[in-house]
Amino acid sequence: MNENPYGYNNPYGNNQGGYNALDYVNSQPYNPYYDSQRFFRRNSDKSNLKKLSLYGGGALLLYILIQNAIVLGMQLCGLMDIYYSNDLFQCAVDIIMSVVGMYLPFVFMGRKMQKISGEANPTPLNRPISGPLTFLAVVAGLGLCMIANYITSFITIFMSLFGIELSSPELAMPTGVLGVALTVVRIAVVAAIVEEMSLRGFVMGNLRRYGDTFAIIMSSFVFAFMHGNLIQAPFALIAGFGLGYFSVKTNSLWTGILIHLFNNLISVSVTYLFDVVPEETLNTVYGLLVYILIGAGIFAFIIFNKKTRNIPLRKNSTELSTGECVKYYLLSPTMIAAMIYMLFITITYISTYSAS
Repeated sequence: MNENPYGYNNPYGNNQGGYNALDYVNSQPYNPYYDSQRFFRRNSDKSNLKKLSLYGGGALLLYILIQNAIVLGMQLCGLMDIYYSNDLFQCAVDIIMSVVGMYLPFVFMGRKMQKISGEANPTPLNRPISGPLTFLAVVAGLGLCMIANYITSFITIFMSLFGIELSSPELAMPTGVLGVALTVVRIAVVAAIVEEMSLRGFVMGNLRRYGDTFAIIMSSFVFAFMHGNLIQAPFALIAGFGLGYFSVKTNSLWTGILIHLFNNLISVSVTYLFDVVPEETLNTVYGLLVYILIGAGIFAFIIFNKKTRNIPLRKNSTELSTGECVKYYLLSPTMIAAMIYMLFITITYISTYSAS
């Protein structure tokens, strides 16, 4: 068994340096014995991917179940009125729901996924390979987040032209030192760590033998879908591509966590500043900041790619095509059930009105 320096034990050969199992297979003359071996490997790859999907979808279903159970428990205890009327209490409960409702299910299912994938370290929280590269990645990632914000705004405005109004859950924004601190912890710190560990770690990390591009896209899709509304979902999908890409390239989830944290921190800061700074002034300053971040992000992305051109994304080392990987991953019973539920939630945040 070959040892991969990135932690993945590949039973069919080391995929670093551009090796692709399919390229090798297609270049070989017909060999009945080899073809039978390929058949068994193909079935094994398909079976393992279906299991990864079952556990990934299972984590989503547990996430849904635990959150609903917490809400039901508060209803039975008569705490819902306090939840909606006390912003501090709502912040505290939301932090607990993030950790218990999201992180724990993905940790539980992630360990099962790790046994299937063979990844030695799907959630690398080690130091990134380079401080300067991490800085470039964070700047580039923030620039992508700003672009994602513009795309999301465009989608919202475009839908409104047809009388379709998109909305998202309203988060409590308590005031005072304790309130602001709790909000920052909830939205910036806890969300960044929990979501990156869950999605870019346990989901993406355990899919990497099927190709880094596939792993990044699938984890971004799950990340978007679990938000349950068409305002946050497009942003999460686009930002997810960058979060996954830069985490893979720097070999550390800390890169994605930092991008996620700073983006959410900017959002929280702007929301609070609206209460103390004239709206026109704040819009001007924020617009200037967005343009600066997009420009700097594009420049940082170019430099980052030049400096990491010798760190290729891992290619698909299985017998499955990319199309087959997508089909087998998205069509497991648990993944389908989770997507149907989240689609139902998404619909509840869509309303119609007369565009005239």
